[in-house]
Amino acid sequence: MPPSAAQAQGTLGTAFTYQGRMTNAGTPASGSYDLRFILFDADAGGLQVGPNVTKPGVTVTSGLFTVSLDFGAAFTGGKRWLEIAVRPGGSTGDYTILSPRQELTPSPNALFSAVTGDTTVQRRSVPPTCPAGQYLQSLAPDGTPTCGFDTNSGGTVVSVETGAGLTGGPISTSGTLAVEREGITQQMIAKGAVGSAQIARGAVGLEQIDQSQVQTRVGGTCPAGQYLRGINANGTVVCEPFLAANVISTVDDPANSVGPYTSIAIGTDSLPIISYYDSTAFALKVLKCGNATCTIGNTITTVDDPIGSQAGAYTSIAIGADGLPVISYFDSVLGLTVAHCGNAACTTGNAIDVVDPGTVGWYTSIAIGSDNLPVISYKDFGANRLKVAHCGDAACSGGNVAAVVDDPANSVGTQTSIAIGADGLPVISYMDDTAAALKVAHCGNADCTAGNAITTVDDPANVVGYFSSIAIGSDSLPVISYFDYTAGALKVAHCGNVACTAGNVIAIVDAPGNSVGWFDSLVIGTDGLPVISYYDNTALSLKVAHCGNAACTAANAITTVDDPANYVGQYTSLAIGTDGLPVISYQDVTANTLKVAKCGTRTCQ
Repeated sequence: MPPSAAQAQGTLGTAFTYQGRMTNAGTPASGSYDLRFILFDADAGGLQVGPNVTKPGVTVTSGLFTVSLDFGAAFTGGKRWLEIAVRPGGSTGDYTILSPRQELTPSPNALFSAVTGDTTVQRRSVPPTCPAGQYLQSLAPDGTPTCGFDTNSGGTVVSVETGAGLTGGPISTSGTLAVEREGITQQMIAKGAVGSAQIARGAVGLEQIDQSQVQTRVGGTCPAGQYLRGINANGTVVCEPFLAANVISTVDDPANSVGPYTSIAIGTDSLPIISYYDSTAFALKVLKCGNATCTIGNTITTVDDPIGSQAGAYTSIAIGADGLPVISYFDSVLGLTVAHCGNAACTTGNAIDVVDPGTVGWYTSIAIGSDNLPVISYKDFGANRLKVAHCGDAACSGGNVAAVVDDPANSVGTQTSIAIGADGLPVISYMDDTAAALKVAHCGNADCTAGNAITTVDDPANVVGYFSSIAIGSDSLPVISYFDYTAGALKVAHCGNVACTAGNVIAIVDAPGNSVGWFDSLVIGTDGLPVISYYDNTALSLKVAHCGNAACTAANAITTVDDPANYVGQYTSLAIGTDGLPVISYQDVTANTLKVAKCGTRTCQ
């Protein structure tokens, strides 16, 4: 007997298709996951209906998955909620339950009609599917499906654990992950939490380094004759010459009396060159050292020896922009005179020019201006005033401008010293003889013809201001050494601005009452601190002071450099060699000779 139509159609099963969407931290998940499904009769709590259904290794693509579920005869007309739990595919750990449970809408309950034998049978579409990203909400009597979006995206993460170095977890509702640093909870990476595995190669460079915390890679070497003393925060090296004894040499010892008014500079060949006065021949002489200590190969030249006048007093030497020495000095007949050397040793091709005629040119001091031309401070002895000459060319042979800088009722301009300030303008220290005070003139232009500022820097009851020597410190401010005659002391004034008009600091550097500080000469050492050579008139010896700070107010180091039976150390002049060590020219007063001391350390100790 052939089967009936009802028998051919078959009995409707209890399985149904479920589509869902899964996210992880707000991002659609992808990969293999084990899923567990449990049916309940309430959205929270309630009783389980039917068996647990597990689906291992379900593929989730861009957050979407589809599974077939069969809970048996679990749909009897009552509402049902589906609990879903998840874990990584192939793992053996606990499932993470997604919340909330998902309500199953009437479509699966249509199975009830098949179970109860309802004579009205739901027609089924072939197949009753929804587009990707939607789920089946219901079927119309003709089998047409109604689809909708899963607004819960498959559930939410119910717990976040904290990794190494973090605090604040686990978080099941809301919270903040943080780190604890030195007893304080901060939202940052914990100390030690980042290692080489967490930092890509090249991700951390110089710009990311805090040099106060981390040493920058060391770069640089020390020259021959120096050792590595330390490393700066930026990785550059600090070099120091090997400790050595001071070298004392007599460099000129003729029958004549030589050595007054010495002035020393370091030539472009890195060797010292010294101008000085031959007081027997009334002539200007120059000594070019053959080595850094002036112990061998020295060349001595008489540069100017006129007939009928004295030339060479109050000498001052500098190295011009052309690399050749240029010397200012006093000619008793001609006035302020300049010798421009024809070579590095001044042995040939020298040019002699009168810059300012008359009874002028005492206490000369020369510097090379910011325009690469010589500028000279000096005293007009006849008028008792301070003047400055700005040369028109490298040899001062033409175009020179001589300007009166300070001309009060007092007698001013004794023992001048000139430097070029950080603003490119000349600044001059000198003594007001009448007021017995230290003064400073800051020029308003390169010629010192306008806008000059005149300041009294030190004017106590004492007689001060003798032998002034000025330099520009590493802080770009002028610093001046000078002699306090009343106190018998070496003093230093550190200016508070480029013109020394305010904020000046006065310090006593050496031995008040002992008559020290005569013929002083000040320069800035390679460590940025002032170094001063001077004569101790009590011990009759050459001394050096190395300041402990920019203002010489503390930790100054005092050293006696030359102290034979003779009187030595007058007319000192100091320069810093290319090796960073001081070299000093001075007169041996007893022997009437020129001497040089080459220090073995930066402090000459």
